[in-house]
Amino acid sequence: MQTLRLLPWLLLLFCSSLLADGPVWRVENGSRVLYLGGTLHLLRQRDYPLPDSFDRAFEQAGRLVFETDIAATRDSAFLTAMDQALRLPSGERLSQRISAETRVLLQAKLAQFGQTLDSFDGYRTAMLSISLTMMELQRLGVDAPGVDELFFRRAQAAGKAIGWLETPQQQIDFLARMGDGEEDGLLRQTLAELGTLEREFPRMIEAWRKGDLEGLEHLFVQPMRAFSPRLYRELLVQRNRRWLPQILELLKTPERELVLVGSAHLAGPDGLIRSLRERGYRVSPLDSTAGAPAD
Repeated sequence: MQTLRLLPWLLLLFCSSLLADGPVWRVENGSRVLYLGGTLHLLRQRDYPLPDSFDRAFEQAGRLVFETDIAATRDSAFLTAMDQALRLPSGERLSQRISAETRVLLQAKLAQFGQTLDSFDGYRTAMLSISLTMMELQRLGVDAPGVDELFFRRAQAAGKAIGWLETPQQQIDFLARMGDGEEDGLLRQTLAELGTLEREFPRMIEAWRKGDLEGLEHLFVQPMRAFSPRLYRELLVQRNRRWLPQILELLKTPERELVLVGSAHLAGPDGLIRSLRERGYRVSPLDSTAGAPAD
């Protein structure tokens, strides 16, 4: 679940005008090194193979660190907890929290997928936004595993250590809060973006493959910040601030890690790249250091 600009969970869902050579970055603290990769969580079959920098980082890393515990998110207990968290309190309906005009628009869009608003009326905004996005992505052929899933499987097959930056419960919690008090606006924004997804998804892919931080900021970060400062703060800023100390601790270990997070977390004024640089760490595109020793 992560491709809509307002849902970094789907792509996340950036910092300077630098155009990098790829989506993986080398972070250095003296002799300590880790790799920080920006990911998209869903791709098309034609988007493979991935940029070579991912393979280079994977080969040199002894441990992979993901946003969350991917194995746990496959468990039935997680799915049950997610369903319960995204349900509204008994007796409440999503349709009561949105305008009549928005209801009409939602019903028309859902009908295109053979669905009805009644099926989602007992759920919170996030469930409907995510479901609409997933249905549109599937229509566009975006149904291949993303970077995270691919490298999770590869890490398991290679016997590499695996870690994560936040628990599945933390992800459930912020999804359950997403859009509270802004239901009508978020769903209208979701509908508007669905209409542009066919045109803009290829642009997202291109910017991601190049490591174009400025382009990714324009496509992901700026629209979220402009539409809902609260959503921007909760889904990007606060999570980045929780993750940063963990990444800095990883830089103290002799082991080399590959940290994979949604690309939206890397860019912009509150992105991880800028935060690391402001603290004095050297951050450079991995492809630009191709001739550097593996050390």
